[in-house]
Amino acid sequence: MVGLGLLSAGLLVAAYFVHFRARWAVARYQRQLIAAGEILDVRALCPPPVLPENNGADIFREAIGGLAYSKTGDPLDTNAPPAMHMVAPGKAMVGWAQPDIRVNGTNTWSEIAAALSGYRDALDVVSDAAEHPNFNFHLDYRQGFTLLIPHLAPLKRSVSLLSTETLLALHSGDTAAATTNVQTMLALVNATADERLAISQLVRIAMAAIAMNATWELLQSPKVSDEQLAAIQRGWAGLSFIEPAEKSLEMERNINLLMLQRMRASAAQFRQVFSMGGGGSSGTGSAFGIVGDQLLGGTAAEARRIEWSICDSYTDQLRMLRGYQILLESYRAVHAGEPFVPAVSRQDARLIALWPPAKKQDPDREYFPRGDDLSQFFSSSVVAVSHVVVRVLNAEVSRELTTTALAIKRYQLRHGRYPSELGALVPAFLPAIPRDPADGKPLRYRLHPDGSFLLYSIGEDGVDDGGDASPAVKTENINWVKGRDYVWPWPATAEEVAAYEKQKGAKRKH
Repeated sequence: MVGLGLLSAGLLVAAYFVHFRARWAVARYQRQLIAAGEILDVRALCPPPVLPENNGADIFREAIGGLAYSKTGDPLDTNAPPAMHMVAPGKAMVGWAQPDIRVNGTNTWSEIAAALSGYRDALDVVSDAAEHPNFNFHLDYRQGFTLLIPHLAPLKRSVSLLSTETLLALHSGDTAAATTNVQTMLALVNATADERLAISQLVRIAMAAIAMNATWELLQSPKVSDEQLAAIQRGWAGLSFIEPAEKSLEMERNINLLMLQRMRASAAQFRQVFSMGGGGSSGTGSAFGIVGDQLLGGTAAEARRIEWSICDSYTDQLRMLRGYQILLESYRAVHAGEPFVPAVSRQDARLIALWPPAKKQDPDREYFPRGDDLSQFFSSSVVAVSHVVVRVLNAEVSRELTTTALAIKRYQLRHGRYPSELGALVPAFLPAIPRDPADGKPLRYRLHPDGSFLLYSIGEDGVDDGGDASPAVKTENINWVKGRDYVWPWPATAEEVAAYEKQKGAKRKH
């Protein structure tokens, strides 16, 4: 008995030594961060207030009910007309120019028009809301992991419907209506820039991708005017993705800190968080699953909570803080002008160094073990948001390519030909030669002998493959951001579209 008592006492002393050592390390590192200008308080990072006359969020809420998905086989949900649908590497089908819609079945344009009419009132409200420069939904970030963000899906839904409406307008030759729709889409992306959650920024990036496809479709219209393209170009030039993503990561870090404090102070809060099944304040999720309810009852669960509070939580907190700081420094470097490729490469190397060598070899940058491991519950959120930087790169490349393509088309409308080099666009159509966000060099551009052009970014890998749009990894799904280079698509010919349809039909039969 004496021996067991001494052993127990020794274990308790060791546990508390580990506890206070980790606790002191966390306190020391947080003091360093604050001295360097970091803000570690959720309330201090909340977006600034928006004047009611500038806030379109309340108006947008009025449209949410009318944007709901249909339960009766709405063709807009099952077979919407495709925008910039890739049919071959570097080649996209002009959706509005097709005689009908054949993505997941066959629908006529009149059927699409009839289906869209059911959303007309809601889309009118969305357009009214987009007239306001900001959407502030008054999110209470102090709610932590329980914060609900029900407006995100309707926002993306509204942009998808506006894209369909754009194609319908172009099919009937109404470039004015198509231009207005694209402007509304871009306004929605811009108005939601200050929502400080990673998932909110990912939805913005998805909305921008839809807007890019619709813009590409508008550029293929022979009726579009320089004035219309100039208006769209201004909308694209006004978008920002780097700084909003940076601010969202700052908030994610602080929400994690807030939840850590609450879980240490309250057994009920501890049980509530783990029963949710994962960390990450904005629904980005944990890198592994936590077994919930079955771990949370009885003496064993309470012992596990105490063990986590004393031995694991501070080590986890320190690793989480260091990981988020690495991510933030990458965004700040890019914000200051460093290209994405070296910044992301340095970020990945630094993140891997935070974890044992045995966990370094995952090609998808998964630095964390999987399983019911509570010791890395909060630091696992770092890997969940570490991938956002590539999405931001894609968004910035999309913005640069689209803005440049608009300027090239405007040059062609004015001069009857495409420019021989991008420098010819300055200053009449662009303020400066556009840069590739990947490496900081000018976007790659070549004028072909037949009068067509090649415009591309070297993409995530940082290697210039000469405008090779073929997939870097073998896949059946063609995606322009999955190519060896990110190539601005050229419109596919009727023969290329027919070949694609034939191949797709053969796969369905098989």
